[in-house]
Amino acid sequence: MKKCRTENRDVDLGKKLDAIAKQWWQKQQGQPEKAEPRKVTLKPYLSNKQFQNRDCEFWYQQLAGFAPNPMQKMIFEVIEQTDNPAFLLKSPTGSGKFEAILFPALSKNSRLILPLPARSLIEDQKQRIEKYLKRFSELNPDREISLVIDTGSQMQRWVYRNGKEEPKPRTYNPRRHLYKADVILTTLDKFLYRYFAFGDKQKSFVFPLRIHRDKTGDEKTIICFDEAHSYDEIAFTNFQSLVKSLYEAGRSLVLMTATMPQEYIYRFDYLETIDYIGTADDSVKAEQLINFQKQHLQQPYLNRRSFEWINDIERNSENPEPFQKRICETVTKEWQSKSNCKIITVVQTVRDAVAIYGQLSDKLKLTENTEYKQLYLYHGRLDHRVRQEVYTQLKQRDDKAQPYILITTSAIEVGCDLNSEVLISEICPPENLIQRAGRCNRKGNFPDAKVIVLGKIEGSRIPFYAQTLEEAEWQDYQETLQQLESFDSHKIAEHITRSQQVDDYRVVELFSMLHDYVYSADLTCQPAHEKGLVVTRSWTPSATLVYDDGTHGDKIENMPQVTVPIDRLTIKKDNINQYANTHVCERYYDQENTSWEMRGLRWGFAYQKEIVIKINQTNDGAFMPDANPEYSYNPELGFVELPGVFIKLKTKGFDEKLLYQYGNTGQKKSVIITYTKALEETT
Repeated sequence: MKKCRTENRDVDLGKKLDAIAKQWWQKQQGQPEKAEPRKVTLKPYLSNKQFQNRDCEFWYQQLAGFAPNPMQKMIFEVIEQTDNPAFLLKSPTGSGKFEAILFPALSKNSRLILPLPARSLIEDQKQRIEKYLKRFSELNPDREISLVIDTGSQMQRWVYRNGKEEPKPRTYNPRRHLYKADVILTTLDKFLYRYFAFGDKQKSFVFPLRIHRDKTGDEKTIICFDEAHSYDEIAFTNFQSLVKSLYEAGRSLVLMTATMPQEYIYRFDYLETIDYIGTADDSVKAEQLINFQKQHLQQPYLNRRSFEWINDIERNSENPEPFQKRICETVTKEWQSKSNCKIITVVQTVRDAVAIYGQLSDKLKLTENTEYKQLYLYHGRLDHRVRQEVYTQLKQRDDKAQPYILITTSAIEVGCDLNSEVLISEICPPENLIQRAGRCNRKGNFPDAKVIVLGKIEGSRIPFYAQTLEEAEWQDYQETLQQLESFDSHKIAEHITRSQQVDDYRVVELFSMLHDYVYSADLTCQPAHEKGLVVTRSWTPSATLVYDDGTHGDKIENMPQVTVPIDRLTIKKDNINQYANTHVCERYYDQENTSWEMRGLRWGFAYQKEIVIKINQTNDGAFMPDANPEYSYNPELGFVELPGVFIKLKTKGFDEKLLYQYGNTGQKKSVIITYTKALEETT
């Protein structure tokens, strides 16, 4: 054989190998290998079929240890008895909407996909889901119950068996979960990417297949959009298109909300509405729910919250210190007047939240002892690991009825299951106020809970991004607040409205083109898909802001980071405030080395780039180019300031251009990236 190989006689080599294989095979004939007898013990398997006759009461007692309320009973019946349920559920904050969907989904052995409006809600829901899945796995011995979390920065899969989390095997790759789970927790943005088959090229089309295809046998998939009122403008246009396309495909759909305005509800008139909030004309279901909570859940003070509006102070953007000081005084007064008090304070901006947190920390000395910490800061520009840890500590104190003060932004408004005795809020639109108040006396166990609002209501004083009312509507809202002595969510809800939703025709058309390509194989729409463009919240793409202190190597995944729209990172030509050691890069996948790499930002379309703004810690005594200051990062405070790195250029038409300059003075190099303007900016 060796001679055949050295002389390149391939034919002779093949004949020799065939002869050897034939000789071996003939020797095996008539000599069957004896198999050793094995003893097999069959263990009873508690499948879902053994629970088919179990009712709603059984599942709520087994999974949560409490009886279902009237709303939960009705939803359980609808999901259990309907092949493809499709409805919009209106129910107050704290009424158990989440359990109302999860429990019948588990009972029916359905895969549950939960797209949420923001990543900040993921951690709270993960903790709640994990608790129930562990209990469900105890009821199903030796069966694998799994949870997937899929967001832009995080793709993980947890497995539970016999009430415990299974350890991850060495070869486990959480990024390749491919929606293989009993519960999938994600965001609307990421779900749209999956829906249109974006991701790893080899397996990206598995996601739309599993979204639209039920699990094996009689198992179904339920897609539930929680906090459905949270979307507006482009996000709502996409949300509406997505829900309608799923409905037309026959998917099981649930939309859940506490404060969706009627103008939006009309857009979903093809869904059945189940209303437990009620109006003056139809309040039977709402009364049933309230009576149940008071009688059976030991919530004697449900919806009891006094109301105070302090309207002799306004926030001046040029001098916010008096407003911040007034907030601090109000918090201090409430903290010192009650023992074991739980206070949540919500302001509009991260800068205000950080300033107020610092002042209270100095004044009340509540952060010096880590073990007994009582003052917390929570906002959307904290690194997600810090944010998770803060929320975990808060939840532990909240569940144990231990005192705390939380300074936060709108990041806490929806989805977070906290129960404070006092809510202090900067003036805000009615839907935001109702959501915030939903974290106050949530369990109806405080006889003297209160809601305090600070700030003047003049429309010009409300940040533009929080505006939802016209001037006349603000006046009506003001009159209602002035009359209130107790917090009345029904009266405040009467002022919830949205100006007419104007759907950007480009967003509608892009959604249609991507849908036709992915689901109808229309190759004329393939170029749109190849560009990788999915507009989810805004035409403005986002960038990842990273702080590198030199302790995490080259892996940006381990560094503190947040995601921000790139137009928030702009500077003026005559007012460059860029920090020292700040670099704009783009992350790309190296096909040859099969790994993610970093390089300097290049010219091109911003939507096709994964832009990273990396801030390196400055070494002591290092030279500061152009006398730029060092960026101050504190993990406890997060990314308070946003570094200016782009110059916004004047353009005409639909194109927006940002200029990035780098290099030494006199030898600067330039890069221009382009994205699309919002519709209102071009008309």
